[in-house]
Amino acid sequence: MKVLARVVLILWLASPLTRARAQSPDWDSAESDLSSIQAPAEGQDPGAVDPNADESGSAHEDSHAEAGDDSGDEPADESLFDTGDPEGGGQLALWAEVAFYAGGVERQGAQTDAIATSPLIGAAYSITSRARVSAQWGFTFASHNAIDVNGMQIESSDATFRMGNPLLSADLLGRHNALRYRVGVGVGLPLARSNNRTQDLGVGLAMAMRGGFHPWLWMPDRLSLVGTGRIEGDLGDSFVVGGDAALAILIGTASDANTNVALEVGGDAEYHAAGPLFIGLRLTMVLYADLAPGVSVIQDDNLQFALMPYARFLFGTSFVTAGFEINLDPPFGNSFSSGGVWGLRVGVGTVL
Repeated sequence: MKVLARVVLILWLASPLTRARAQSPDWDSAESDLSSIQAPAEGQDPGAVDPNADESGSAHEDSHAEAGDDSGDEPADESLFDTGDPEGGGQLALWAEVAFYAGGVERQGAQTDAIATSPLIGAAYSITSRARVSAQWGFTFASHNAIDVNGMQIESSDATFRMGNPLLSADLLGRHNALRYRVGVGVGLPLARSNNRTQDLGVGLAMAMRGGFHPWLWMPDRLSLVGTGRIEGDLGDSFVVGGDAALAILIGTASDANTNVALEVGGDAEYHAAGPLFIGLRLTMVLYADLAPGVSVIQDDNLQFALMPYARFLFGTSFVTAGFEINLDPPFGNSFSSGGVWGLRVGVGTVL
């Protein structure tokens, strides 16, 4: 019942409502929406810019406005697999994030202090007004103090810097009546490696600082096949709600690497507070399990929930976002309990 209640709560938060004006606080989703931002007109409040209005939609509305036709106020329905107008492409979006954690972690049954930082960079190019390709790649640095149990040192202090798995993706974006949506597929290349306990710690903290989301970016020795989707809309003039989901198979590429399945769901709500400032809250769920009979069972130790309050500043075609990732349960623990991990996340993005 505990698991069922959590899943129902997540699905409710992720349900589509009405037309959206803001973007997801999740970084690759934020890029997806940001890359169709229209630059504000001179003298216009940049916080009021619709970061999801595509060029073809704007041109369509402008043409109706010039003709005195009010029907241009409603977006036209678009076929899901229509790739859009090639002349609407050519935009390059860039974004980056840094996650940070410092505090106690549990290792080998003992507490030790650790520091971790994890940058994530990405880029996307719009081929047409509705089709784009993107890439993102993460890295992690982690260090920890020596571990002592009963006065005997069982592990010395150490530090590590590791690369994650680059993800190459292709997405289609569109709208239906008042809703906007995105569907995509991606491939995660198996470049991440972990050869000792400190490197394992770095991988774990990179995921924990993000609530376990997108494990295919970090898991060592995995070739990942990923399917993603997002839908969002406005709730009145100032509130925005959205939901996204992803399903991935992480294929082990080393003899000791299992093949895993990952299912994640996220829901977010955002309020346009004033000017360029948006504040919001995001709730996520990740199920990560071995892909084998009798193993892929939904239990607390492979079902992670996390909450992230955040603030976002939108300046024309650029944004700055800061969020605080709060893990709510195992496997990364409650962020405010002993051994629990939190994450301070700061991101920037722009369209060239």
